[in-house]
Amino acid sequence: MEAITSRARKIFISAGHHDVTENILHLVLARIEGAPQGTKGISLFLVPTTSDDGQYNDVSSIGIYHKMGQKATPAMHLEFGANDSCTGYLVGEAHKGLSHMFLMMDNARLSVGSMGAGIASSAYYHALRYANERKQGRHPDESKDASESVAVINHPDVRRMLLSQKAFIEGTLAFILQCYLYLDMQKHSSESSEVEKYTRLLRLLTPVAKTYGAEHGVTSVNQALQVFGGYGYTSDFPLEQLARDVRILPIYEGTTGIHSLGLLGRQVLKDQGKSLELWCKEVMLDIGRAHELEELATYAARLSLEIDNLFEITQHLAELTKEHSAEVYLADANLYMEFLGS
Repeated sequence: MEAITSRARKIFISAGHHDVTENILHLVLARIEGAPQGTKGISLFLVPTTSDDGQYNDVSSIGIYHKMGQKATPAMHLEFGANDSCTGYLVGEAHKGLSHMFLMMDNARLSVGSMGAGIASSAYYHALRYANERKQGRHPDESKDASESVAVINHPDVRRMLLSQKAFIEGTLAFILQCYLYLDMQKHSSESSEVEKYTRLLRLLTPVAKTYGAEHGVTSVNQALQVFGGYGYTSDFPLEQLARDVRILPIYEGTTGIHSLGLLGRQVLKDQGKSLELWCKEVMLDIGRAHELEELATYAARLSLEIDNLFEITQHLAELTKEHSAEVYLADANLYMEFLGS
């Protein structure tokens, strides 16, 4: 099915216009004539820059945004149908555009979380190398030879920052890989109950994986920059670029605030905690295994306590929904996201 789109614009479209390929395919949300009002009337269309016959399809770049980072990828301002001759091809069912788009968006959100860990990983290894090479100050242990300067990695606060970065990177990658495991199980499970289980888990955890990877990716890169001291704030080292590049991630594919409101208001409270309880059962299985290992038992006990705290807080917020407006119980949505992600 084809539809002629009226004039429309899209902003902040990464690599939305270039000459690397002969054609670019855009996914565009639009309305078919006579569609219902509101979000229920939105459909998803595939709009090529060039038609099948090689003709211009009335898709134009009308501007470029000058970003503070990620400069290798242009962010475009695009216009569709300025001459009323832009053709789009319906994707999926009519009026189901938002649900179709979210299938793509959820995968992109996991990618954003991965980007946070990836950029932070680069910053960490730069910082680790610098900390081992840069000599400054005496060894904090007075029993050591104080006649010469030592590498800054010998200073406790530097090691603290490096270990914090390492823990974030490894933990975030493990978390995101777990989400991808659930995604595979959702696609390949034969039982409908299993498909529902993994669908619930993904709906709950995808915004958390995106937000935690993005927000703490920024924090981790800032810690790496701190290891460099004043040199980190210069363009002589890669940290200044990494700090600029990573900053967009809490904004990409839905801001932290939007995801936090969705997590608490929709994935947890409106779901009556079913998905949250399902996830906690998954975590408790690992806690049980960790209890069997002496070196992990202490950490398992601490995590079990935090799970109890999470349920207590969630129950408190659920009670607030009976007494107050959404403005009250959603006021701490960002804090709830932070707690669940940590």
